Amino acid sequence: METVTNIKPLRGKERMEILDFLRGLAILGILLVNMSFFNSPFFMHSGDYVLWDDLPNKLTQYIIWFFWEGKFYPLFAVLFGLGFYIFLQKADDGLRHVLFRYRMRLLYLLIFGILHVVFFWHGDILVFYALFGFVMTWFHGRSDKTLIVWAIIFIILPIIIIAALVGLINLAMQIPEAAEGIEAGFREQNRFIQETIDRAMIVYSTGSFSEIMRMRLTEYSMVINGVLFVFPNVMSLFLAGIVLGRKKVFKDIPNALSVLKKFFWWCLPVGVILSTTYVYSMEMTSYTSLNWHMLLMVASSLIGGPAMMFVYLYLFTLLYHKGVFGKGNPGHFKNRQNGIHQLFYPIHHLHYDFLLIRFGVVW
Repeated sequence: METVTNIKPLRGKERMEILDFLRGLAILGILLVNMSFFNSPFFMHSGDYVLWDDLPNKLTQYIIWFFWEGKFYPLFAVLFGLGFYIFLQKADDGLRHVLFRYRMRLLYLLIFGILHVVFFWHGDILVFYALFGFVMTWFHGRSDKTLIVWAIIFIILPIIIIAALVGLINLAMQIPEAAEGIEAGFREQNRFIQETIDRAMIVYSTGSFSEIMRMRLTEYSMVINGVLFVFPNVMSLFLAGIVLGRKKVFKDIPNALSVLKKFFWWCLPVGVILSTTYVYSMEMTSYTSLNWHMLLMVASSLIGGPAMMFVYLYLFTLLYHKGVFGKGNPGHFKNRQNGIHQLFYPIHHLHYDFLLIRFGVVW
């Protein structure tokens, strides 16, 4: 007779407090990036369309592009994969039952995601996290080497696809007849986007609930179109999180710092250089253009973003260890008078499941 594993949440000192802290910071960073998506139609961010082009707003956008955009969702995705590994450790009598329970949780997450898309926001990522989570469970028995190889494949796959598309378009542009058709297609696409933006601005401000819901689903269809180009990167980060869990990187803070410090020195120059090229390419291109600037933007984001994530991961862990954000039991936070501890106390204890359901963050 099969033994049923008794699965319960971790309590008190069983929890890795540093991971809860990092999840809170990841959510905060993602929220900051997504604020501009909350106040405007999705298509506003897919072309050469801006609501505010004054200098303070442009500088703020550059800062967000360099320091935040594409840097905090990798942290959350790594912690998602690490959380999967920790969940598997509850399987005292075999993996079958615990995998079933985890997949049921992913199913609930998928349902929440669908409801979130329909009734709240086009920028939901719960659907993608749930779907990629199911794929992640297929890798639970694979070796670390296999996980690393697949993580690399998932990172470079979108870059290869876009490079091939850009190359084919540039090759076709050498043929006058084909060039005319391609340019006409891009003009039609830009016209459609502008019309959709104008319609969305009206619908979201004056439309009925059903009209707003239909508009939201129209915008979400554009998010789905980008899955093959962006979201495989999330899968690679899930696998990286599993490897970090297997290596017991966060078994204690000193060990985490020792391991992450090596990542820090390798990733810092890569992250800084590619974050700079990301800002440049974002200024020079748009999501509606398939050109070399688009390729540079995607490569800079998919490689430079995770690189900066590891830089932040080391720095956040170091500052946490130094007591800058406070550490120990929750009462330690409440008794501290330092302003920064009061600021980060609620972040440290954020319930990230609720935040995901409410905000459904994209990046």
